Order: sequence, then structure tokens, then C-alpha cells
Amino acid sequence: MRRATKIAGPALALACAAGVATIPSSGGAQSAAEQIKSTQEEWMRCLKDAYPFYARKTPSQNYAANMTFQACSIDEEKLWTFLSETGVSRSAFEKIKSAAKKSFVSAK
Repeated sequence: MRRATKIAGPALALACAAGVATIPSSGGAQSAAEQIKSTQEEWMRCLKDAYPFYARKTPSQNYAANMTFQACSIDEEKLWTFLSETGVSRSAFEKIKSAAKKSFVSAK
């Protein structure tokens, strides 16, 4: 499961390559890169915390990974919203998700 933390970087890299702008937030202006990094960390933390729970509940690693992503869908959607506002394509984001899922499934 440690490999999942290495997946987080590509989301921020994609946003930076897309020319990240400043997105207004309730606490004042925060750069999109900072918001993406923070939201990405929340998503990865959710994934890392949820996967062991679901992995104990089922013998299928694939099912456990799917349930993990469902459990963390709010954080994922928040991250996708920030990334899409910076011009990152959905297909690029899906590649990040796929790599994260593979890291969970192959971790055991």
C-alpha cells in the first residue's frame, strides 16, 4: 500500500503543466497548486485509511479497491473539480486513479 503515496504527485504535476491559475477560496486567494496539493493529500489519506478496512472485509483485492474509491468519492470529486479548472483532461485523471487502484491491488 505504500506505493499509493507515490501516485499522488502526478495530479499536481498535471495541474502545473496545464498552467495553474489562482482559484478564489473562502479563506482568501489560495493558489490552485496549493488547493490541488491539499485536496490530493486528503484524497490519498482517505484511500490509505479506507483500503485496509475493505481489504479485511473481502478476499477480493479488486473489490476492496473499488469499495475504497467509492468511500473516497467526495474527496476524489473535489480533486477532479480543481484539476478540471486548470485544464487537466478527465482521461489524464483516470490514469492517475487507475495507477492508484493498481497499487492497492498489487500491494498484498
